[in-house]
Amino acid sequence: PTSKLEAYLSWSRGIGEASKTSHGFLNTTLLRDEGPEGTLFVTILHFADYNAACLWHSSKERAEWLIKLETLQLEDVSADVAYEALPMFSLGESEKHAREVPAPARWRMWLLIWLQVYLLVEF
Repeated sequence: PTSKLEAYLSWSRGIGEASKTSHGFLNTTLLRDEGPEGTLFVTILHFADYNAACLWHSSKERAEWLIKLETLQLEDVSADVAYEALPMFSLGESEKHAREVPAPARWRMWLLIWLQVYLLVEF
């Protein structure tokens, strides 16, 4: 089992390094879940946008790495594609220039809080 684990981790690092050359590649995430049936590993490749992910998905390099995965002879191996599995995003440059919303005036907050307390007590 340890040699299979090392083989998979090596494959995961390799596909992560290989995908760095693809346009729009952001990073790689390796998830590990210990369950009653055993340990599940998931390698997630993150891309900047849908087109970049499609470019990698249709590349010969990805196909070669999937063949390498099959040669590892691991149990229950699959290569799934999920373009919207995790809603991850970054505002990028717009975060730096975002306008801060000012806090409400103190007297308004005081009035609203006491109005809520009054309504809760009376009704």
